[in-house]
Amino acid sequence: VNGMIATMGCIPAERCKLPDGPGPVEVMGTLPKVIHQYDRHPLLSLHVQARHGRELDGSSSNGSSSSGSESAGSESNGRKPA
Repeated sequence: VNGMIATMGCIPAERCKLPDGPGPVEVMGTLPKVIHQYDRHPLLSLHVQARHGRELDGSSSNGSSSSGSESAGSESNGRKPA
């Protein structure tokens, strides 16, 4: 854990504590804001999918992409493209 980010690829699974419900994930005794590489641990992946409706390929349960990009020609801030 480096500050607010937990890079799970280099953290053993036994150092990660999953909540019984939708609460935060504890990593090495801390509550990180970002859990990078969560897909490296199968139980953590299942927790993220259940909590956020995301599949490992980045698509959501409703079939839309989670890439964060808007469709061509639109801006997320409501302004028209230049």
